[in-house]
Amino acid sequence: MKIRAGAFNTYLLLVAMLVIVGCQTNQAAKGKASARKEKKELSTLGLHLEMFADGSDRTQTIRVHRDTPVTLTVETKPCLDEGEIERASVVDSMDTYVLRIEFSRRGAWLLENLTASNIGKRLAVASQFGEARWLAAPVINRRIADGVFFFAPDASREEAERIARGLNNMVVKNKKKWTF
Repeated sequence: MKIRAGAFNTYLLLVAMLVIVGCQTNQAAKGKASARKEKKELSTLGLHLEMFADGSDRTQTIRVHRDTPVTLTVETKPCLDEGEIERASVVDSMDTYVLRIEFSRRGAWLLENLTASNIGKRLAVASQFGEARWLAAPVINRRIADGVFFFAPDASREEAERIARGLNNMVVKNKKKWTF
């Protein structure tokens, strides 16, 4: 029995190609599963206005920022939530990143009224993205008339991207709910 070297190399090349194609198919399947999982991720976001502690159940005391905690009293119910969001994204800003939240027309109007009448107070941002956390409490220093709210979250970049992705998925889910 004689084996030709050329035939053997052809068979070896064919086996190597099948292994490579099989590995790429497996990677593509993992990528599709990851994309499906990401489309199911949902996040919430609520903006809570700083208030004076009045001892009622309308207010609660919170701690924002894990490294250097700030304690403040906020309204229990959010002034704005994910139902008014049009789009969310993570944006690079100088040496860091910020979450950019773009509100719907109604949300922009609410944000403008909220910020115009409460300059000097804090606007605490709460989110649930697998875990519930207070992300930020920026001071309102101007009226926000364009409906776009930026804040630096107390979260890693991956967590911030997860929050933005979950909020965008929530927008799609809410739009489907009201489609006739």
